[in-house]
Amino acid sequence: MEKLTMSELQQLRAAAGIPRIVLADKAGVSRFRLYEAENNLRQLTDEEYKKIRKVLSSELEKAARSAAQLRERINALT
Repeated sequence: MEKLTMSELQQLRAAAGIPRIVLADKAGVSRFRLYEAENNLRQLTDEEYKKIRKVLSSELEKAARSAAQLRERINALT
């Protein structure tokens, strides 16, 4: 399984608008462990990584749907 860099994970988390603490809780991963991983102090296990990717994917889909709905609303106003 190809893995994202921790920098890429941070960027995706920011794009999804999800704080580290929320991501950790939703993924069932220790908050401190995620902090360490994002700061290149520790590697995530494959299982932790898989859980985080699943949550990020879901959150990014929600953000994309919200953005599309807002774009439609803005376009309807013009």
